[in-house]
Amino acid sequence: MVAMRVSLATIEVVGVLLMTLSVSPITLLSFRFWIATILLTGFMIVIGKSAELRVSRANLPAVIGQGLIMAVHTLFYWYGIKALANIPLTLILYHTWPLWVLAFSAIFLKEKLGKIDIAIAGLGILGSMIAMKSTSSFVVNPVGCLLIFGAAITMAMLMISARRLSKRIPAMTTLFYSFLTSSVVMALIQNPGISFSSVPASGWGYIFFLGFVSTFLVYVFMYQGLRYLKASDAGLSSYIRIAVALVLAFVVLHQAITLNQAIGAILVISSTVLLFKKNKQ
Repeated sequence: MVAMRVSLATIEVVGVLLMTLSVSPITLLSFRFWIATILLTGFMIVIGKSAELRVSRANLPAVIGQGLIMAVHTLFYWYGIKALANIPLTLILYHTWPLWVLAFSAIFLKEKLGKIDIAIAGLGILGSMIAMKSTSSFVVNPVGCLLIFGAAITMAMLMISARRLSKRIPAMTTLFYSFLTSSVVMALIQNPGISFSSVPASGWGYIFFLGFVSTFLVYVFMYQGLRYLKASDAGLSSYIRIAVALVLAFVVLHQAITLNQAIGAILVISSTVLLFKKNKQ
């Protein structure tokens, strides 16, 4: 999981560099998923596990559903990045996803929330509100914030669903159909011919990097890791990603974190760390 987070830390910076070349989020996502689908297929054939690429009719709706969640999640995330145009704020709001796991447990699983749960959620909400406060040097886009919150919610759904499916379906089977479903969704939204024609020659290196490192490798690490970790526990290593991504955003894109964002980040991270510690007890 740590290796996955380090790899994932590069995704925002590379994606923003690609968008500066006028490549749209939907084009970026189309190639990410098709490249990842092809790589995963080849990988399974090479290691002699091509049989895991088949799924029973009974399990087909479940893996397609997982793919639809993945597609919606990535659409929210990348259009949110484009709208916010600020990686530090994106990461702060996005990493509220463990708090959404807590909320879903209370709403759908009827788990009772204690005082400490309410305090943890309040801390995360307060941190998000502070981080979203506009300053003289940075004006927050509310639509972008809503999209990133949507990405956080669907990430929580993706982690919970992947963990549950791992108990009855091989992880790579679920991942293959998730990639394939997401690829089809992107192709339905935008004609593949338009996607090909909209990528300049200088952008193909970024495209292949996102498809190989930030999609294929990252999700293989994540889905394999969820076989041994709880969905909530898996999120603890995500703070490695925040640290690396903030450094890259500053060095490459010159996006420095503001004081409000720093305070918000501390509160959001504190709330989720407390949540993980509580779950360990």
